[in-house]
Amino acid sequence: MYYIEIFTYVGIVFLIIRLFVAFYNFYSGIVLTKTQSSFENIKISILIPARNEENNISILLDNILKHDYNNIEIWILNDFSSDNTEMIIKQYSQNYSNIKYLNSKELPGHWIGKNWACHQLSQVATGEYFLFLDADVQIENGLISSLLEKMKQNKAALISIFPFQITESWGEKWVVPLMNNVLASLLPLILVSKSKNPAFAAANGQCMFFD
Repeated sequence: MYYIEIFTYVGIVFLIIRLFVAFYNFYSGIVLTKTQSSFENIKISILIPARNEENNISILLDNILKHDYNNIEIWILNDFSSDNTEMIIKQYSQNYSNIKYLNSKELPGHWIGKNWACHQLSQVATGEYFLFLDADVQIENGLISSLLEKMKQNKAALISIFPFQITESWGEKWVVPLMNNVLASLLPLILVSKSKNPAFAAANGQCMFFD
């Protein structure tokens, strides 16, 4: 019984800490709001790795093309897709001069797949800032302007956002919120920017904006 009481008290303390961290993060977190950019002269490279994304890539590209920030180049990497992804992005590149694509090289033994895809995109990009987006995301007008404003205000080298997640299957509805819950309640945001310990570094690969 003695050990059970100890574990119970430890569990309660742990839950209180998580609750405190969650409240702190909620009230101190940076909210991305729509902003009219004053940095239109800055060129942005939008970099999209894509593998078997025939159902998603057109939606994202249409979102970007309707965006109010025009000084952009869009690079898409076809990562050995077995569906119509390459055909779709090739068609877009023929219709829009600022959309370009390349096919992935073979994965070197010491690389992980998505990291290798993003690295190849970074080698061809020419913008002052790199915006990495997953092919299955959707963006609203004003995203780039808002990211630039927050980057300048916070003197950051990287901004990553945690967007609204569209969940369809029951598995997604159970698992996806758990991932955000872990970050929201176990990672104090103040330590992300103030600490040099890499243990406190976290980012969302769906959207990463680099200086």
